Amino acid sequence: MDIKRKDHLFNYIVGSETDLSMDEIMKMDQIKYIKKPGDHPMNHNSWAFHSSVVTVDFMKKFAFVNLLMPEDQKILLKDCYIKLGAFVSSTRAFMSRKEALSFPDGTDLLPRTEWVIPKISPHLENQIRCRVVGKLRELKITHEEFLLLNVLLFCNPAISNLSSSGKYLLSTYQKMYSSALLQYCMLTYQQFGPSRFAELLSLYHVIGQHYNDVINYYVLLQLNQSKIHVKKLVKDGIEAAYKTDS
Repeated sequence: MDIKRKDHLFNYIVGSETDLSMDEIMKMDQIKYIKKPGDHPMNHNSWAFHSSVVTVDFMKKFAFVNLLMPEDQKILLKDCYIKLGAFVSSTRAFMSRKEALSFPDGTDLLPRTEWVIPKISPHLENQIRCRVVGKLRELKITHEEFLLLNVLLFCNPAISNLSSSGKYLLSTYQKMYSSALLQYCMLTYQQFGPSRFAELLSLYHVIGQHYNDVINYYVLLQLNQSKIHVKKLVKDGIEAAYKTDS
């Protein structure tokens, strides 16, 4: 599934549609991808949309996601896809020995603003680009750890507004994947397995900080009346954070 996700990200584009909401994606039986022409132009906006769709599509392919009721499924996807996308992109940067997040062709993760004098702190921008990558470098995460943490990130029964049945289902799968990760740590690191397991789980706190930084960044774009267009899918992810805070 991860290999297929990478293939869709690097070599395909979403056919015909250029701006989909979460509701529209959920109604689709499957995403229609077309092979990306060699000369197809990709800017920040098109990359942000394409990578978001690929991430949501990847999540939808898991059996436990499809077992959720439609409303729970929408809550889960909205809450997690930005975080998962950040984790995946950060791991790609780490494995490529890069220090900062970017899209596959090197396009900057953050949009280029029209202001002559910056109105958003460069420190915040650098945190968004580098925080998770730095943590992954510190942990020296393996591919197997990445795959299990990938799924555990959205096996989260603590997400706000889930139904009781949704929480039970996600809790069940969370225990299963957590057990697999712990077993991997015990086999690989032996007596250091439990501490390695705890270190890996600490990554979710860093991803949460990254998510908050991204939300703050887009709020600042709005407050400073930026002309940057935000796609529907990105808006859905940001609105999910607002609803959680309320």
